[in-house]
Amino acid sequence: KHDVALAILDVNMPGMSGFELAEVIQKNKWSKHLPIIFLSADFTDDQNIFLGYTKGAVDYIIKPFNSTVLLSKIAVFLDLYEQRKLLEEEIAKRTEVEKELRLIQGQLEDRVKERTEELSNTNERLREEINERISIQEKLSLSEKKFRSMIESMEDMAYISDSNRKIIYLNPAMVKFLGRDATGEICHKALHCMNSPCSWCTWQDLRKERPMKYMYKNPSNDRYYHVSNSITRQEEGITHK
Repeated sequence: KHDVALAILDVNMPGMSGFELAEVIQKNKWSKHLPIIFLSADFTDDQNIFLGYTKGAVDYIIKPFNSTVLLSKIAVFLDLYEQRKLLEEEIAKRTEVEKELRLIQGQLEDRVKERTEELSNTNERLREEINERISIQEKLSLSEKKFRSMIESMEDMAYISDSNRKIIYLNPAMVKFLGRDATGEICHKALHCMNSPCSWCTWQDLRKERPMKYMYKNPSNDRYYHVSNSITRQEEGITHK
């Protein structure tokens, strides 16, 4: 129940000798390393002194003794005991800190593992999305090539203008009709020699996603033409007619 720093035993005690008590002390786990000082006035021969040391004694003092010397020795063992206790407390603190550090390290490793899995899953989704976009882009490119091949081979005239009425494409039939490549020019100026948008222009209706078909008379040559207009939207959100 109490911490013991030092045992001072008289060799000659009633009922149990100091040597016998020392054996009991040595057998107990809690007191196995307890330092023992034997005192004796009767058993002072070398044989008994040697026996005392075999029983775990750190010193064997013959009576009568100098009390100042004994107190000095007791003070040394008490100081050693205090140092041992401080060392044990420091070891206990370090053990607790190491335990906490291992716990934190384990939590960090788990978090790193989770984060790594999240990044791996995100990377996988990005790869799938990129591959899907590449596939879509390839399909769009192929579709565009087919469309361009079709529109360039047909005899009907066709052109594409942006929302600012600037021509961005003319097929060969339209180039032949105009006698030049009018790419980059304003459509009503290039096609009809007009300084303002055509009165029959269908841009407003086309913005409502409604294809338009009509007949109109070209003021530049007084000829009638069947016209089909539709709107196209690029991936970047740009609108063309």
